[in-house]
Amino acid sequence: MEPVSSKSLVEERERLYNTLCNKYTEHLLAILSPEELERFFPEEYTKGADLQETSLEMTRFAQQHLKESFDTVWKTEHIADRLKGLETILSDPDFEADTNLLTKPDAGGFSEGPTLKLVPQPKQIVRAETYRSKMDEIVRLNTMKETLRDNSQTRMLRIQRKKKELAKPTTTLPPTITPPRIDPSSY
Repeated sequence: MEPVSSKSLVEERERLYNTLCNKYTEHLLAILSPEELERFFPEEYTKGADLQETSLEMTRFAQQHLKESFDTVWKTEHIADRLKGLETILSDPDFEADTNLLTKPDAGGFSEGPTLKLVPQPKQIVRAETYRSKMDEIVRLNTMKETLRDNSQTRMLRIQRKKKELAKPTTTLPPTITPPRIDPSSY
C-alpha cells in the first residue's frame, strides 16, 4: 500500500509553491519599486526620503511574511495528507492482524508448531501507532477543553451568585448610635 503523499507528489507541490512564491515576489517588486512609491504617496511624504532603501525594506518585510504564510499552508496540507494516510492504514482490514506467534493445538493436545497470522508491514505499524497516539492526544485535549469550559461556567455561576447577593437590599437596619451618658457631677 503506497502512502497518500508520495515523494513525487511532495516534490511537485513544492515546485508549485516555489513558482507561486516567485510570482508573488515579482509582483511585490513591481508594486514596491521607488517609482511606484513616489507615484502612490503624496510628495510631502516622499520629499527627502530614501525611496530606494524604503522600497528594499518593504519588499524584504513582505517577502518574509509571504514565505511564512506559504510555509504555514505547506505544513498544514502536509499534516492533513499524513493524517489521511494514517486513516487509510487504519481502515485496512489487514491492519488488525496480530504480530505474535500462535500455536494450534492438535487433537492430542500437542502443538503442531508456530503459525503466523497476517502481519502488517513495520511502517504500517509505526504509522498506525503514531495515528493512535495523535488520536489519544486529541481526545485528551478535547477532554481538557470540556473540563476548562465546565470550570469556567462554574466560576461564572459563582460570580453571578455573589453579584446577586451583593445586589440584594439589606433588610436589617443599621445600628442606632446612642450618645454616651455623661454624668454631670463628674465635671
